[in-house]
Amino acid sequence: MFSSLNKISATLLLATFLAVTIVPVSSFAQTTGLIPCGTETYQSTDTLPTGKSVGDIKNPCGFNDAVKLVTNIISWLIYAGTVLSAIVFVYVGWLYLSAGGDEGKVKKAKEILWKVIWGFVIMVAAWLIIKTIETTLIGDSGIKSFLK
Repeated sequence: MFSSLNKISATLLLATFLAVTIVPVSSFAQTTGLIPCGTETYQSTDTLPTGKSVGDIKNPCGFNDAVKLVTNIISWLIYAGTVLSAIVFVYVGWLYLSAGGDEGKVKKAKEILWKVIWGFVIMVAAWLIIKTIETTLIGDSGIKSFLK
């Protein structure tokens, strides 16, 4: 009876943790939109510019929007990777605390911890490189000003 109670409480704790961490990440895609262009059309109530008709796209896609799409995808992956890293940090902490002095389990927990730390550092470094490239390409001094 005690064992099944521990399993139920551990399952509820894990479900609560996942709900608290994953719901904000998944709602990020809903608020900003993955594709930043081509989503608005002219309606019959709009004042139409010359050469436009009802149903034409108000905000057509361009090069800057393609770069922004890639940035949105990478940002979502960074958020998901951060949540996954946090989950693995919790798992490593549980492994370490439940090792009970067993050197093999402690060594395994430390190995996983270092792998997660290095993975997180590489992920953040990749994001920084991509963000720098994006800023260069569509910033005020980049291709954005050239294409105007």
